[in-house]
Amino acid sequence: MNQNELNNMREQLEILKRKIEHEERMGEKQIRRAMRKKMSYINRQGLFFVLLALSAIPFFIWSRRILPISDTFCWVTCGFLAVAALYTHLIHSKLSAEDITQEHLVTVARKLTALKRSYTRWLFFSIPFLVFWICWYIRELKTILSPEIYTTVLIGCAVGGVIGGLIGTYKHIRVQRSCSEMLEQIEDITKES
Repeated sequence: MNQNELNNMREQLEILKRKIEHEERMGEKQIRRAMRKKMSYINRQGLFFVLLALSAIPFFIWSRRILPISDTFCWVTCGFLAVAALYTHLIHSKLSAEDITQEHLVTVARKLTALKRSYTRWLFFSIPFLVFWICWYIRELKTILSPEIYTTVLIGCAVGGVIGGLIGTYKHIRVQRSCSEMLEQIEDITKES
């Protein structure tokens, strides 16, 4: 093998190496683009929860005209909704879809893990509070409604509560699953590097 053939082989190896690096970068860009879409979905869900909680506050206050519950119950409920909206906003504000494309993947993974943990932490507070709130609401209804209406309202509230609980659980699971999928993608990318 002469020097010319050897130089030619080196050039071909260098071209091949550049092509492989380019394909790796393109693969990472495509994965980041997919992760960005998932992050946009997660943040839309967070915005949905915030808007839902904030819109429920004036609705709850207005509904007191129809169903005269106690002031304490009303303000505790509104306070819980405000805390839920603030907490959701705060945990979602730490990671945006833009961060996925710009930040180092290890930093993104850390923020995603914190987001998942925050969602789980919220359950440890909100579920016991909601059990307490439901019991209190039943007691409030019993004191202001006649027995005939009480049963009907209670059934309506139970159906609404079950439907709301199922929707909330479904959305919670989807957000957690999206975070887990993105963490797996980040792990795959960092293993290849």
